[in-house]
Amino acid sequence: MKKVTLSADHWSKMIRLCLALLVVWTTPLWGETATLRVAVFKEIVGFGQYAQQVNGQLSGEMATVFDCVADHLSVDLDYLVAPAKRGIHTIRMGKTDLLLPIPVVEGAHHRWQADLVFSDVLHSGCWLLVQRAGEQVEVQPPFTDVTLGMHYRAAYHERFKQLPTVSATSHIQLYRLLVSGRINLISTFQPWPAAQVQAYEGRPLKAHHYRESPYRAGISRQSIWSQKAHRDKLNAAIRACRESFRLEQRSPFRGSLTLSRPSDRSEPSEAVV
Repeated sequence: MKKVTLSADHWSKMIRLCLALLVVWTTPLWGETATLRVAVFKEIVGFGQYAQQVNGQLSGEMATVFDCVADHLSVDLDYLVAPAKRGIHTIRMGKTDLLLPIPVVEGAHHRWQADLVFSDVLHSGCWLLVQRAGEQVEVQPPFTDVTLGMHYRAAYHERFKQLPTVSATSHIQLYRLLVSGRINLISTFQPWPAAQVQAYEGRPLKAHHYRESPYRAGISRQSIWSQKAHRDKLNAAIRACRESFRLEQRSPFRGSLTLSRPSDRSEPSEAVV
């Protein structure tokens, strides 16, 4: 049997071909992929003090963050959080794995690069910030009076109300973008208010405390996600959305989110993501 050897030129062509195939495989055919940028505020419970940075050395807190996303963004999503490695996490949504970079956060006054704030999709303990490809708008994190008190809220409100927000009714369009690969999912988790921190009397915060905490219970009573009829309707819409998208056989999709400013909810505008 004759032995076949490949020249350096052949090897070079094969490597370039493999790289080209990798690029094609990982790039959506219908355009650039937007990325939702994230901050995770790792909490120090005991003296009402909050950690001011996170560097990827996360454990239970990260699981809590994605737990919140699975509950409040898309209630019946299948998800899996992998251990942190060099600031990268994996979340499984159905059959799709997304690698999520976790940037360093320099305290509550860290200035974000974002062009869209999802203010109504999650309850007051969690927020999503979005950056569309090629567009950047500097914005400070929006904090609620529940989270940091009225004196903080007053300082942030003037800046925050200038940004468009996505209402909870736009969630289905957002989900379609997720399953189509148009955007990647990342979430942010904010510190607890001092009153709830003191309630734990200095005990270390564990992931399961979040579900059992009076903070979450108090928020969820005011939240649309606590209404079973709404959750059932939402899940039915998501299942219909999944089926519709499956029938489209992953055709090119440009979705739009209905945007409205907090100061004027009556006149929504359209923004293509």
